[in-house]
Amino acid sequence: MVLITAFMDTGFQVRRLQLRGDAFTLAFLYGVQYFRYHIIVVTEGQLQVNSDTQGLKAVAMDICIVPPDSYMKAAGGQTVMVWLVRFTETYLRQTLYTARNTTLTVLLDREDLYCLRADEFHFQVICQLLLLLEKHQEQVTSHHAETITTLTFNLLLNCLLELREHTESRFTNAVRRKEQLTIAFLRLVEQQAGMHHDVGYYADVLCMTRGNLTKTVRQLTGKCPKILISEALVRLAEELLDGSEAPVYGIAEALHFSSSSAFVNFFRHHTGLTPEAYRNRKNR
Repeated sequence: MVLITAFMDTGFQVRRLQLRGDAFTLAFLYGVQYFRYHIIVVTEGQLQVNSDTQGLKAVAMDICIVPPDSYMKAAGGQTVMVWLVRFTETYLRQTLYTARNTTLTVLLDREDLYCLRADEFHFQVICQLLLLLEKHQEQVTSHHAETITTLTFNLLLNCLLELREHTESRFTNAVRRKEQLTIAFLRLVEQQAGMHHDVGYYADVLCMTRGNLTKTVRQLTGKCPKILISEALVRLAEELLDGSEAPVYGIAEALHFSSSSAFVNFFRHHTGLTPEAYRNRKNR
C-alpha cells in the first residue's frame, strides 16, 4: 500500500504515479496540509477509483475529478500511469482568475466522482501543462517560476471547463491568447536571457510589437518584460559566481555583456554588490 503525502507546504502538488496491477494505492490523505481538490489524468492503462459511495473505471485520456478520502488502484491487473494534481481551497482562491471562479467552483466542488473524456488535442495540451507545472512547482522562491505556475494552473483548469462544456473550439474560450504569449515569453527568457537582453528580441520571436508585449506581460505578471529579463540575468550571474571560479570578465562575456564594466554596473544596480563582493561574501 502506498500513502500519498505532501512533500512541500505550498497548497499545490503535481505528481506522476505508476501503479502496478497488483498494487493498491490509498490517495488523498492528509500530508502537511489538507488537499480539498483532486484531479487524476490517466495516461496509460485502466484505473479504478472509489469513494465512500461510488466507483468508476477510467482509461487513458480520461480526467477524473474526485472527492477527498477516495482511493485508486490499477484495474485489469496491468500497470497504470497517472498524473495526480491536488490543491487546497486557499491555493485555488489565491491563484484562480476571478472571471471563472463560480463555474470552476461548481465543477470542483462536486461530491461525486466525475470523469471527463479528452480528445487527442486537449489531452496532449493537458500533458504539456502538467509537465510545466511539475518542473516549476518546487521553485517556490522564484517569482519567475511562480508566475509560470499560476498561468499554467489557470490554463489547466480552464481546459477542464472546456471539456465539461463539450465545446469543439480549439481553446477559444479556455486558453486566452494573452496567457499563451506570456508563458511563451517566460519560457524564452528562461532559455535565452543569457544571450538576449533586449525586449525587442523577444517581441520579434513572438511576432509582437515591443509595446504589445510589454502591455500583455505587465497585465498578467505585474512586471514589465525588461524587469523579468533582468531578474533572470541576475539569477544566471549568481549561479556562475557561486558555481565557478571564472573571472568577472569571463562571466560578463558568457552572459553577452558589452564589457566587464557594463556587467559590474548591471549586477551592482540589481543586487547592491559588485560581482567580486558578492562572491567574497558567499565564500566567507
